[in-house]
Amino acid sequence: MNVVIFTLYKQHPISTWTLNELDILSKYKIKFLLPYVTVSKSIKKQKGWEKYGSNFIYVRRCHLLVSEIIYLFICQIKTLLKYPSRYIAVLLFIFSHFHWEYLLNFLKLTTVVQRIERFHPDLFYSHFHNNTYILAFLAAKFFRRKFGLVLHTTKPYKFDVSYVHSQASFIITKSEFVRQDYQKRFPYILPQKSITLSWGIDTQFFRPITFSNKFNNNYPFIMLSVSRFVETKGLVYLLKTCRLLTEEKVTYKCILIGDGPLKAMLNNYVNENKLSDHVKILPALTHSAKFKKILDSANVFVLPSVIDACGEYDLITNAVLEAMAMEKVVITTKVTGVYEVAKDGESIIFCRDKYPKDLAEKIKIVMDMPEEKRRNIGRKARQIVVEKFDKWKQGEKFVSFLRSQTHCQ
Repeated sequence: MNVVIFTLYKQHPISTWTLNELDILSKYKIKFLLPYVTVSKSIKKQKGWEKYGSNFIYVRRCHLLVSEIIYLFICQIKTLLKYPSRYIAVLLFIFSHFHWEYLLNFLKLTTVVQRIERFHPDLFYSHFHNNTYILAFLAAKFFRRKFGLVLHTTKPYKFDVSYVHSQASFIITKSEFVRQDYQKRFPYILPQKSITLSWGIDTQFFRPITFSNKFNNNYPFIMLSVSRFVETKGLVYLLKTCRLLTEEKVTYKCILIGDGPLKAMLNNYVNENKLSDHVKILPALTHSAKFKKILDSANVFVLPSVIDACGEYDLITNAVLEAMAMEKVVITTKVTGVYEVAKDGESIIFCRDKYPKDLAEKIKIVMDMPEEKRRNIGRKARQIVVEKFDKWKQGEKFVSFLRSQTHCQ
């Protein structure tokens, strides 16, 4: 079985959900191709990513507009001459359902159709509700194959894609909340076409090492947050919480691991508020013994996720699942989809989003919590992850579902 996956143009070392998906497909002998991928040199060298380099079709970058136009024109001629009936059929569809998004994405698609043809695709699917979905739809129409969508959020696309939805063979959602919301907004989509499925994490790798941290004057209380430095993660509210704790003379250390567009802003906030003695911002780390050791050393994992200005938000992030699998007490907001499976005070602790004072109170609760209670919360958290979010258990379901769409075994 050969699948073509349209996903983010640029991947990051901490985009573990992508790497997990590729590992799953590889294990079950499903061949895959990812068009339009931009991968930095540093990521190519990261553990796990290097083995999939041949599965990517890299983005061709033209720095001059004239060069780009000439290149696209040549691709149109080549595609028309090699696949005249398919090319004309898709163009006729575009003009009968005209929208600029269809046309622009089809022009982009013609730059890779020959590579996809040599791959002999059986199925197309797209992650996210953006241009990648239109590309998957047009590619499936061009090659006369089925296509589907993997939804991470409920954020709508920038133009009405009702027709595209009606043509999709399947829709996978990462959260039951997303599936239900999607069904309300698109009631004509048959329930049997959708399934809720999270990729999960490697619960064998992410398991507790030792309970070495003790609450005493010689060992600071360690808070840890691992994520991309983007608005949805709510890290600015974590730093505001750190400022409140510092003002209250609380002894603690906060470690932020990651990278992203808000890194400079976060560093500036730390410096301007004189938090450098308490807060350390470290570069993004891949899954390694070093990363696991840092995670194991934390007393609490904090991710105060929010809904950003564009309506984007987290669902069930891998970083939260990894911390839960390590039997850590996790503090997060109900903005994330983890509230569907974890109970407040039993297997996780929820705080109000965008409210540093409440987060500070929840952190102090964990500080004062007896060690046995912290362990009990951690054990219940790991049990949830093992039962519902194990990478290979979920992967088997995912592969079975894909195969059911093409009847390939």
